[in-house]
Amino acid sequence: MYEEDIDKVDRIIGVHFPSNNNTMATGAVGIEIVVTKKNNMTMIESKASDRFRIDEYEAGSNFAMVTPVADVTLDEAFGTTNNKSGLELN
Repeated sequence: MYEEDIDKVDRIIGVHFPSNNNTMATGAVGIEIVVTKKNNMTMIESKASDRFRIDEYEAGSNFAMVTPVADVTLDEAFGTTNNKSGLELN
């Protein structure tokens, strides 16, 4: 459990597994989140755009081993480099 193992936690990653199925966790990508409790409310925020891929996941403890995802530029992702058509950002 998180409260018992908080000293072992490096970061908290928020991930939506495909079809909300924990068995499909490996390979899913999520973002780092910060969880704070204030006035009986739990707030979940993301303060960075870094993304992480789940390498190993333990459903019983809800802990995972992750690696950073190296994002590509929009031109690389959509193949619009030196192309007069395609994605245009204003």
